[in-house]
Amino acid sequence: MAASAVKWLYERTWADLHFQRRAEWHYIRKWLAPRKGEHILDLACGGGFYSRKVAKVGCKVAAIDLSSSVIALAKKYNSHPNITYLAANGEKLPFPNSSFDKAFSVSSIEHFNNDMKAFKELNRVLRKGGALVISVDSFDHPDVNDKVRKAHAKQHHVAHFYTKEELRTRLMKAGFRVVESRYILNSKVSSAVMKLWIQMNFTRAFLLGFPVLYPLSRVSDMLSDKDKGYVLVVKAVKK
Repeated sequence: MAASAVKWLYERTWADLHFQRRAEWHYIRKWLAPRKGEHILDLACGGGFYSRKVAKVGCKVAAIDLSSSVIALAKKYNSHPNITYLAANGEKLPFPNSSFDKAFSVSSIEHFNNDMKAFKELNRVLRKGGALVISVDSFDHPDVNDKVRKAHAKQHHVAHFYTKEELRTRLMKAGFRVVESRYILNSKVSSAVMKLWIQMNFTRAFLLGFPVLYPLSRVSDMLSDKDKGYVLVVKAVKK
């Protein structure tokens, strides 16, 4: 019973204690600006943590993931009356044209085998002028070398690392216009934290350092003038 309660609490709160995810969500939430009544797609929703956040605003959320077991987890721990969870392929979305007002994806597109198919599908299911907000792995930081990138890609099945220019080009080809883009985790302090976290193999124990690491990383990033970083957040609109 106690173990079940701990598992429920973890699945409902972990991303708020994950300094990278918290930094990503700060900009995704701001740029997505979900409003009551909007129909929003969560692409590669994972355990549904962010789907529930958006649904609580009053949005109707369609949340998809390729893994049926992950969808089952999402239904169990992050269910909400406004969410429809569905096991589906992001490169071939099971929705009619112009189904959604907005769409978002948190650190997922970099794992797709064919990201262009996913971008084109996102464009297809969005209404004209609809917003897409995503975060992706960049690892485009002066402190990152090819060895670190390759190790991260192997460990986490990353198919693509993106720069601002590369992602802008891909989105434009898919029919989007990029209106906002920002590297995060771009300071020396954030880089040191990321390196330590990678060395620790992304252990959950690292979440215990959140009260110190997150504000330290945020402040140092705000003071940094580097237009490079570990993660890239982008907002685009359908032309």
